[in-house]
Amino acid sequence: MFKFESFVHKGKERGERILRKGALIAGIGVGIIAGEAQAQEQIDKNQDTINKEYSHPEQPVEREYDLSKKNYIGADVRYRQENPDSLLSYNIERVKEALEKARRRLSVENLDEIQSLISAYEEYLKNPNLETKNVGNVHFEQEDFIQNKKDFEYYDAKIKLLAEHIASPEYLEKLMVEYNVDMETAKEHQLKRLNNLEMGGYYLADNEANYTSDEKRFSVVLPKNSEKHDFVVEHEVIGHKLVDGRNYSRKANRLIGHSGKKINWDEPEFKDYLKNTSVKDLEETKRILGNYFNSQEERYARKQVLEAEMESLGLKKYGEEFTDDHYKQLIDLYKKGKLSEDSRQFINTTKPEFFKRIFNEIAENSNDTYYHDKWNYNLHEKEFKTT
Repeated sequence: MFKFESFVHKGKERGERILRKGALIAGIGVGIIAGEAQAQEQIDKNQDTINKEYSHPEQPVEREYDLSKKNYIGADVRYRQENPDSLLSYNIERVKEALEKARRRLSVENLDEIQSLISAYEEYLKNPNLETKNVGNVHFEQEDFIQNKKDFEYYDAKIKLLAEHIASPEYLEKLMVEYNVDMETAKEHQLKRLNNLEMGGYYLADNEANYTSDEKRFSVVLPKNSEKHDFVVEHEVIGHKLVDGRNYSRKANRLIGHSGKKINWDEPEFKDYLKNTSVKDLEETKRILGNYFNSQEERYARKQVLEAEMESLGLKKYGEEFTDDHYKQLIDLYKKGKLSEDSRQFINTTKPEFFKRIFNEIAENSNDTYYHDKWNYNLHEKEFKTT
């Protein structure tokens, strides 16, 4: 589960920065209209500020997505979650660091509170153990190693099956269609995706799943108690890690980008996210969460979940043409509440007329069905023209 409270808070801070940016731009406009001599100097200063704090260069649609060029964060975390001795050693080192900091503080602040912390740390180091939850200001992670083992075995097995799937001839044919390239070029994409799948790993967290990446690092977090999370690997690993965030094909970018629609906040897959929101913050929270759920990255990931869920339900096999009947069955399952939250969210945020194109053109297996007479390729054709 995404940490939405933190996400909303960061979104509000971002909104305040945008307002400041708007004020700067407005000032520039006033200076130009007034034609004042000092306006240009102010413009230059304002532009420097904008460039420094707000500018983000537009990225090309198809970017490099080779994770071998980045550092993986989290291998040591998984090791501690699998090995009690490793976790205990880690806890001991944390307490030793906290003890040294407290002693340094005591040299300048002779306070009873600091002396109390020092005593607590020294007492723990006499008999370190994994049962203790807190020592002074140090909080220890509590791990259920038996459950962790089950979770790692479950996720590892699922990722192994995904690797076999991605290495298959059927998946290679799908990439030829998705990228509209020959077999040799498609093999390059296939190899990149396999390498990304195997690169690094993942670690576990309570009720959290996430993929994060920047220019130098990446990490994957999967939730504990794997039996409660059927399609989280499809979301985080296939939907995000495999393409390093949003580096999917140009066709996928366009189809996902143009098919989004306004969220119906009355549906249960979204309604619960607003239940603790005050009336004052309701619209702002909707805006921030709407930007998240309607982002191309998140809708692409949820599309992967829905595709996997359709196959698991026996509704549509991988590579089978998506038809009107499939869509009707999906909507029936949606109305009955029989689909996962991710799948419901994808349906809620996707225009109905795009379902065939999304599931046939991004996920189809064979080149001979790339164009089909009965599919409506003229729909929104202007939006999809290459410049």
